[in-house]
Formats: sequence, C-alpha cells, structure tokens
Amino acid sequence: MTIEAIAPGKVIIAGEHFVVENEPGIAAAISLYAKVKLEPRSEKEVIELYSVNYNVLNKIKISEINKERIECDAIFYPFFRVMQIVLEEYGKLPSCKIEISSQIPPKAGLGSSAATAVAFSAALLKAIGAEVDLDEVSELAYEAEKISHGKPSGIDNTVSTYGGVIVFKKSEGFVKLDEVKYDEFKLVLADTGSRESTKKLVEKVRRLKNEYDEVFMPFYHAAGHLTIELAKKLSEGDLVAVGELMNVAHGMLYSLGLSTETVEKLVFTARKAGALGAKITGAGGGGMIIALTTPELAEKVSSKLLNAGAAWVKIVNVIEEGVAVDEI
Repeated sequence: MTIEAIAPGKVIIAGEHFVVENEPGIAAAISLYAKVKLEPRSEKEVIELYSVNYNVLNKIKISEINKERIECDAIFYPFFRVMQIVLEEYGKLPSCKIEISSQIPPKAGLGSSAATAVAFSAALLKAIGAEVDLDEVSELAYEAEKISHGKPSGIDNTVSTYGGVIVFKKSEGFVKLDEVKYDEFKLVLADTGSRESTKKLVEKVRRLKNEYDEVFMPFYHAAGHLTIELAKKLSEGDLVAVGELMNVAHGMLYSLGLSTETVEKLVFTARKAGALGAKITGAGGGGMIIALTTPELAEKVSSKLLNAGAAWVKIVNVIEEGVAVDEI
C-alpha cells in the first residue's frame, strides 16, 4: 500500500511583526504543495528517507529512532522528531521508504518546512492505521517546526493543516474564515532574490517599539484593527477594499524599516499593472511580495514583475483545503 499526502504552503496577508504583541494576523493557504510518498519496504525494521529537492538519502533502523542522538542529515531532524512521537504514542512504525518533495521555495516565508512536516505527519499516521486527526497532525508538525525554528508561532502548521484563510491571535488561537470566494481572485508571488535574518528584523522592530512605546502601541493597535477589517472585507467579497488595506499594511511595514528598494520597485510595479493591492509578506528586508489581482489580470501582473527584475514569480490560488492523504 502506497500512501501519498500533500499539504499547502501559506502567505501572511496582514499582521506581520504585530502578532508578537498579541495583535491579530491573517494568513492563507496557497496552491503550492509539499508532497510525501510512503511505500512499504521488504527490508524489515528500516525506514528510508529521501529528499527529492536536496537529493539526500538516509536509512535508519526503527530500533534506533528513540535514541537521544541520531546519525542523519540535519534536513531530516524534524521528521525524526515526528517519528519518535508516533512511536512513543502508538508503539509502532512501518518499514518503509518515505520520499519528501516540495514545490514551495525554502526560506521564503511561504511555510515550506511546515508543509512538509504536515504532509509527513499525515502520511505516517495513515501508514500505521491510525485516524488522521487534523488536530494531531498539526500538533505533530508543530513539534517538527520546533526542531526547525526553535520557537515557531504555530501559524504555518495550522494553515497548512486546515487550509483556507485563518485569522490568528497569540492569546486566542485561530478561526477559519467562512464565505471566502476563492475563485474570484488570484495572488501573484514575487521573490526579490534577497534575504535578511528574520531574527534581526524582529529585534529591529522590538527595539523601535521599546524605545518609543507610547508612539508604537497605538500603531500596533491600528495594525490589529486593519487585520480585522481586512478579514471582514475578504469574507464580504469586497476585493477593492482588501487591496486598499493590503496597501496600507505595506505602508506600516515600510515605516518600520522593513522594506527595500527592490521591494518597493516590485510593489509599485504590481500596482501599476493593475493589482488591487501589493505588499511585503513575511518578515520583510527583501524576501517575497504578494499582489492581489483579479483572475483576468494575474498574467499581466506576473509578466510585469518578471520584467521589473523579480527573481521568481508565481501565480497562485488561495485554497480552502488543507492537508490531504490517500492510498494510491
């Protein structure tokens, strides 16, 4: 029995950095996927892990999985954590080959590591005959994310597991938006080709906030109100308003010193080409931008962004479905 699981990546639509101070954020699952294929092996008590993207293969005996130190390539550490938890809880793991691949660019703020962890967790639960409970899948993926990122927010694994558009707040958890008209808009992703340390950017914003606290607290609250209004307009199908609020959200991130000359060039190129809104997505300092467009204008916006020097451009859908797992 071969098992295949897919899980989507994500974008942050609004709330970057402000969620740290318990303001709401909004994120969405997108039509770029991580895939995990699990096939039975004739060699007993052995699990073989293969990363298609990195062309790396590791084998390990199931009897060694609960050891404190595991000899393997670092890219597999998060998956071994998932296997350890499943083995502890269910007392078994399958002898199998697990092939891991992803369409989602790594280190781009699009949730690549979380999506692979979500797909891996779902496939593993299916393989041992357990119920593929979404809450458990998300929790397993979160444990994997702790290996990858130390103190993850939990947003990436949540969006990848449940899909759709999710409003989240640190103190309250998340809620999935209803009535989003997914077929009425597209997102165009554009990569600036540059990266800056997320940790450094978070520290930069924290320093500003601490130094000018009385100025920044109303600013943070305004960002929170913007996120709630954007979620409301998206549920109502008012895409013009959503785009306008995305532009305002970008301006707020710009004012914190999180933009770059290349980011601004791409943002204004997208808007000039007809995008309803365009902004940084993620930590900033380069990285990715997103542009909201009608389906009819997505190709034009994409072409203009490539001509403006974007390193990579992709038109994606925001999707309602999260992780899916099947026998093939």
